Amino acid sequence: MVASDVEAGHPNYVAIWGILVAALIVSLLMAGMKLPVVTLVLIFSVAIVKAWLVAAYFMHLKYEPFFVLLVVFAGLACLYFLFVGLVPDVVFHAASAVGP
Repeated sequence: MVASDVEAGHPNYVAIWGILVAALIVSLLMAGMKLPVVTLVLIFSVAIVKAWLVAAYFMHLKYEPFFVLLVVFAGLACLYFLFVGLVPDVVFHAASAVGP
């Protein structure tokens, strides 16, 4: 089998994995920032992009019919609103907590 025999429709899973690892490293580096609200928004944004990459390429949703995509992205939208709803609690409650 030669490299030209590979179908054009299949993604490069190693490249996608590399992007996910790079996004993980970026998220870990952002965790040390001193701006809690900005840090949380950026980390959650990176998490949403990583979730999209996993869903689209590793779960093969990029090649599914529209209805399946609609159901999956409705769930991801709910997850996004959960994140947005929890940000004030995490940021302001964690800042006022003292001790373990």
